[in-house]
Amino acid sequence: MLGLLWENGPIRVTETATGDKITYKRWEKSWAESFAMLYIDNPVGTGYSYLDSGHRGWKTTNHGYTEDLFSFISQRKWMIPDYLNTQLHIGGQSYAGKYVLSTNRSAIPLAGIYLGGPFFDPYSHSTNGSRRYNREPFKEYGSDFLVRTKLQLAEIMDNCQVLIYSEDVDGIVTAVNIEEVILSTPFLLQGLYNASDRQTWQNGSIIVGYYIHVGGFCRVIVRNAGHQAPHDQPDITKTIMLDFVRHGCIQ
Repeated sequence: MLGLLWENGPIRVTETATGDKITYKRWEKSWAESFAMLYIDNPVGTGYSYLDSGHRGWKTTNHGYTEDLFSFISQRKWMIPDYLNTQLHIGGQSYAGKYVLSTNRSAIPLAGIYLGGPFFDPYSHSTNGSRRYNREPFKEYGSDFLVRTKLQLAEIMDNCQVLIYSEDVDGIVTAVNIEEVILSTPFLLQGLYNASDRQTWQNGSIIVGYYIHVGGFCRVIVRNAGHQAPHDQPDITKTIMLDFVRHGCIQ
């Protein structure tokens, strides 16, 4: 729902100044203007997704909810047969980085993936916080929270196109933390990536970001954006996606 209604979906939902009426309008900067987009509320139980049995069937581990996601994507040939032969790119924002990386299966003809401000290596992304206020919830969910998917990322990077973009003022999953993970991700072109200098990306005289393009891997840092770059910089992130799908990286 966040991606659909607030980040890059085809409509924008707003409320009046008095807060007594909700309105919506077509969002002309939506990624859906250029791509056939499918938004998935995952895990089941979030957003509009639900089970007839209620919360009793909810999955609470990375393995459980990625299996549900894989099962759903595998059924696309029956749900959306018109798009069966088109290129498939799977992506997500923030914690969804874990879900996306776990869908790399031979049954899914993946053309590429994209990750925005991804949280997929908690040991690098969360290097402090020993005095947690919510200790009991952390005890219950901490073991799954700390699951790493960096090795899955390396495997995907060796076999298809990958885009990772992050934001220069993201205070949740910082660009520095993400870069630290990438520099230690054991993909085939790791040495070449680590030795590469980032390029400046300009729109006229204005610097809008930085990028590195190595093989099938595109790494972008978006300027003047927080944790939800598609909301903060809709034109820039849409250009990133268009260039990634058409050319592999920024042009």
